[in-house]
Amino acid sequence: IIGGMLSSCKDENKETTGNDNTNAKWVIEKADEKSDNGKLFVTLPEGTTCDVTIYVAGSDTIISNTLMQQNFPLPPGSYDMEINHVKVTGVPAEKGNNTRLKAGVLRISKAKPWTLYDGVKENVLINSLTSGSWGLPVGKYVLTMVDEDHAIEIKDGKTVKY
Repeated sequence: IIGGMLSSCKDENKETTGNDNTNAKWVIEKADEKSDNGKLFVTLPEGTTCDVTIYVAGSDTIISNTLMQQNFPLPPGSYDMEINHVKVTGVPAEKGNNTRLKAGVLRISKAKPWTLYDGVKENVLINSLTSGSWGLPVGKYVLTMVDEDHAIEIKDGKTVKY
């Protein structure tokens, strides 16, 4: 596991920082740090389930996997970043800069069976019987609850509630 510090989390009732560029899956912030590394990070409200896995780009080689860390200093390059089983490929880490993966939250309020699929309902991403909040990369998904499908879209810094 590559070391790093836990990024500060926002209050659970506040939104995460958003961005107007809706096409990109990440935002590069010019940090002008004197570090030889870049940082990949995700910002989610405190209490949000966030299982993060970082891969060497285009491979199954895991660099880091953690439920505790949301901030990853890495050598410059391209990485695949997975949040709660949803992979975003080709995420860049640039020397001295910060790359924030755009993410939002799916909040399930009642404990009952539910399944989250990709946007075309081909792949199961999460299967659960519990309530809670899950961090997810921006994008379109299908949420099935009690045999009823709901098309949902996770937007940067926003929470979808069911």
